[in-house]
This record gives sequence, C-alpha cells and structure tokens, in this order.
Amino acid sequence: MVPFYAQTNFSLSPDKLAAVLQQSERAAVESLRGYGFEVMGPADFRERLEHADAATLFDDGIVLHAGLSTYFEPAKSSNGPSLEVATLTRLNQEGALGVDVLLFGEVVYYTETLCNTDPNTAKSREAPRTSTTSTPCVVSHFQAKLVYVSTGETMWFNRAFLETYPPPATPDAGAATITQTVARTFDGPDGLADFHLPDPVPTPDARVAAE
Repeated sequence: MVPFYAQTNFSLSPDKLAAVLQQSERAAVESLRGYGFEVMGPADFRERLEHADAATLFDDGIVLHAGLSTYFEPAKSSNGPSLEVATLTRLNQEGALGVDVLLFGEVVYYTETLCNTDPNTAKSREAPRTSTTSTPCVVSHFQAKLVYVSTGETMWFNRAFLETYPPPATPDAGAATITQTVARTFDGPDGLADFHLPDPVPTPDARVAAE
C-alpha cells in the first residue's frame, strides 16, 4: 500500500492533515485484510523501496498531484504510456516492488464544520456559520485504486462520500467518519467483495521457456 495523498490541505494544519491521511491508511489496511488481502502497509512499502535503492525512482516517476482517477490508465496517444505507468512497470521488471498489486488512495476532501439541515434542500451541505438550520458535521470524501504492477494500469477504482452528524463533532468522531468512508469505498456493489486478482502476466523468460 502506497502512502495516501491529498491535493490540498483543506485548511487543516499540517499535523491535522497528516492525522487524516494516517487514519485513512489504517482504515484501508483494516478493510483490505477483512477481504482476505495480505497487506504491506505504507511504512513497510517505503522501507522495501529504500532497501532496493528504488525510492528515488519511485518518487520521481510517480508524482500524484491531480485526481487519482487520471492516473494509471491506458495510453491515450502514440507517445506511449504515461510516466507513472512506465515507472511502475520498470520497477516491477527490476524486482524492486515484490508485490503484484499496489493500492493508491486519495483523500479528496475532509472537513469538520457546520452542515445545512434545512429539510427544503435536496442534500445537506456546508452552511454559513450564521445559519439557523445548521449542525456540527464531518464531511469526508475518499477514493482508491488497485493497480496491477506488471502493466501499471488500473484493476479497480471506487470512491465514497460521507457526511455525518456526531453529537458533537470531536476528533474521535472525525476518525470514525474517515474509517466509515474508507470502508464504504471497499464495500458495496462496486467494492471488493467479488473482486479477484487476474492471473500473473508471464515474464519474457517464462514465455520462452513455455514455448
């Protein structure tokens, strides 16, 4: 599992943003293990990269600044695969990863704020602090991708949005909302309940031996 990222800090302090990302990672590990995956956490994955002298290549070639949905997709031009796809396949060929699949996760949005509870609105949304129809809430949005390292392309992608109204909105309530959001990403009809890894792609040497 690769360390998760966010495109912005959502007006959170560095420590608070780090806590949100770490809670998301912990929730993802728990969910994946619940589905029977053998999980290597972000810290262990970084250690593996450093042990293989591959951390710099990984960091230079897999730079995620935009939305996760735009990465690890098939080439859209004759220029060849994107940088992150080419980097992942190279690292796999060099044996630096030691895994078949990587999970990438993005915290799309997170805030602890006031939400509009006016029954005349279709959906509750963040409300002005002066609103009389507002209540403390936690808003969380997360998305994740499983990427097959032999091709560098997406195998599975899903996202979840959650808005909760804990009484009151406390740090513990925020952590619980994050955990629920991540769990919902892996659950449901588009989740991992019926997901199966494809058969490994044979290496060139293996293909020659088979022939």
